[in-house]
Amino acid sequence: MRTLLVVIEPPGNTYFYYASLYPSVTGSDYNAIAINACQVQPGSPATLSCGQPIVAAASTECQNGFCSFLDKEFVTIDAGHGRLYISYTEFGITFGSQIELASCDLGNAFGGPGPLGGTPAVPVCENGSAASSVTPPPPYLIVEPADLINFCELEGAYPATTTGGDLYVANEFNWGDGCAQAHLEQVAYTPQACLTLPASSCGPAAMTEIPVISTDLTIIPGYNRGVGNDFPRIAVSDMKGTVSIVWNDTRSNPMADILLQSLQLVSLAPVQVAPVKLNNDTGIGTLHFLPAVRNTDANGLLNVSWYDRRRNPTSGDTDVYAALMVDPTTTSTPKSNVRVTSVQSDWLSVGSIIIPNFGDYTDNFIDISGSLQGMFVAWSDGRYNIPQPFAAHQGVK
Repeated sequence: MRTLLVVIEPPGNTYFYYASLYPSVTGSDYNAIAINACQVQPGSPATLSCGQPIVAAASTECQNGFCSFLDKEFVTIDAGHGRLYISYTEFGITFGSQIELASCDLGNAFGGPGPLGGTPAVPVCENGSAASSVTPPPPYLIVEPADLINFCELEGAYPATTTGGDLYVANEFNWGDGCAQAHLEQVAYTPQACLTLPASSCGPAAMTEIPVISTDLTIIPGYNRGVGNDFPRIAVSDMKGTVSIVWNDTRSNPMADILLQSLQLVSLAPVQVAPVKLNNDTGIGTLHFLPAVRNTDANGLLNVSWYDRRRNPTSGDTDVYAALMVDPTTTSTPKSNVRVTSVQSDWLSVGSIIIPNFGDYTDNFIDISGSLQGMFVAWSDGRYNIPQPFAAHQGVK
């Protein structure tokens, strides 16, 4: 499950949405992704109600009783246009893997029906309703086509929108070191006009690639998947005119540092000459892994969190650290990092039947409107000797 922390707020109501893999669709063999709409109603105490799953995307290929598989669904909202977007990987039967997009109508800003009849409480998804048909539905949009030459795997897509509704999606190219090609973070820009009425000629207007020195073959003690991944995280700063990518990278540290590369909106031209390291410790062999960033604070600044072993580098003892109020245009490592966790997790002592035991992603969200303004961080924690979801609030001022 990939939970969306951003909300859409027509008068008197607050809604949030979460997406999850939906193993099968009634009456078909399709694999799918579904969303649930949840409403928070004010009161003492406040109440929460969630609707039934709404299919947002489904397999596009089925052969001999098997259908393509959808994975790593992540969500963002264009509140101004009442749209919810889900980026994900489809592992096809004939085409390998490609990054696709689902789109759902959330209605207008006042809670009324949108172009497809969707409302905040009952979204309508563009290609979800076709999932029960005989013919597999096409994806709403192909963000990054499959590599049909080398069959390099595309995985870990993550979306972000501007206030004007333009969409940016980042993903890892060549996850798992499965082909003889360089590891890259790929970034695609799709204008809002294309997303409103997609057509056969519509698609990303600009794309770029950022070289990565990968953790895909890096053995991480205590991580029961064995080796890492380089799934990127992406956030837009309208105030700074940037879209920023963060990932873990081994170019200067065999156990990885957290790097930042910002790009100019629309053109995707690089802002920095080289990526900037965000963890301010300098120990070689200290793990920094699975960064998170989703949105900016009120000043257009980034707040990035990640797993970190600087307090005991040669063990499985793991904390969550963060770099706060990072200017997307910076060229310097922050002078300080903040420890988010209050208790370390010794992942060498944590039993689990879940693989990966402490996840293959983390997440955070910056709240600039509520009473608890600041950063909310979510991660898998092992302090009770079994993986548990944890969250913390961290002030960013």
